[in-house]
Amino acid sequence: MRRRDFLATLAFAASPLGLAAARAETSWPDGRVVRMIVPFPPGGTYDIAARLLVGPLNKALNTSVIIENKPGAGTNIGTEMVARAAPDGLTLFMGGIANAINETLYPKLTFNLKKDLAGVTLVASLPNVLVINPDVPAKTLQEFIALNRANPGKITFASGGIGTSPHLCAVMFGLAIGAPNTHVPYRGSAPASQDLIAGQVQAQFDSVGSALGQIKAGKLRALAVTSDHRAALLPDVPTMAEAGLPDFLVTAWMGLMAPSATPRPVIEKIAGEVDKVLAQGEVKTVLAERGYDTMGGGPAKFDAYMDNEIALWSKIVKASGAKVEQ
Repeated sequence: MRRRDFLATLAFAASPLGLAAARAETSWPDGRVVRMIVPFPPGGTYDIAARLLVGPLNKALNTSVIIENKPGAGTNIGTEMVARAAPDGLTLFMGGIANAINETLYPKLTFNLKKDLAGVTLVASLPNVLVINPDVPAKTLQEFIALNRANPGKITFASGGIGTSPHLCAVMFGLAIGAPNTHVPYRGSAPASQDLIAGQVQAQFDSVGSALGQIKAGKLRALAVTSDHRAALLPDVPTMAEAGLPDFLVTAWMGLMAPSATPRPVIEKIAGEVDKVLAQGEVKTVLAERGYDTMGGGPAKFDAYMDNEIALWSKIVKASGAKVEQ
């Protein structure tokens, strides 16, 4: 090691940040409370997954893991809080697809996702399902594609807001079939679904869990799911690939992150324990009953996955023309 680098290492080790990092590396979590920031209100898909991890992690780490819901600004409030938190392993973040989208959607973020946060491990994913009002004259995805191509720009897609995964799925769909559609944003997925059922709009990409009840009740018609395999909750509904769009693959994923300077041994320990929890039969069953696929894989897999997601959504966001100023 060069003398300058050695002196810099000594200076860091003697600093409050360096001392905190050293303590975290050797004794984490040392009985201290671990906060898991969820950037959405209680009861949503991220929150459900986070709360399923808490009990097993409390036992595995011999400490208390608590959930703090910090919604707002399309997940950016919670994300910034974690990006600025002490890198001691005591603040974690349940991030996901929204963060990958926001890297392009928000041109003036106060943090850099890849520089300020570190991936710990992927947790779970949920496919979207393309649903239409039953009055739309299409029984299959191919018939719906033909309807879009015959009426470019006239088929309306609802979503819970500009830049959300369902909105960008609709953009992606239009690009994939070579026919634009019209986006109708709502303040949340619930009012979007209500207007879809009422026939005010014609189509929507929604999470399988959210749409399941209306599909089973016959109020919505499911055409295809966006994952690479059929959803366990909708076994009779084909994937987009099976129905004729082989390159259309989208899942609403989520994963744990931490401040980027968190010591690597701490990140590896958290990842290992979370992956053990995700492998438990009971946890896998409960997640599956809610439509989730478990993931896991540790920080290296997370980083590669995030890179691919940022690249994908950068193209789709730019094609949509969407932009949100904080």
